[in-house]
Amino acid sequence: MKLFLLLVDDEPEVLKQLIETLPTQLDGFDLVWDPCGSFDEGLARLESRRYDVVVTDMAFRPKPGAPVELRGLK
Repeated sequence: MKLFLLLVDDEPEVLKQLIETLPTQLDGFDLVWDPCGSFDEGLARLESRRYDVVVTDMAFRPKPGAPVELRGLK
């Protein structure tokens, strides 16, 4: 079974390191990582496809109200 994961980080070097080190399999699941380097790009991807998990930097504060925008997506 595949799990689709959106990975959002605005620091290119951190994003590169994460993609190089994150697993592609876990407990029988194939993990399909989709990296992107901006909050707006991440929102656009969420609107165009379904993800099982969204992973983002906890200190990533691109603009006020960002958490509310993510909660509103289905």
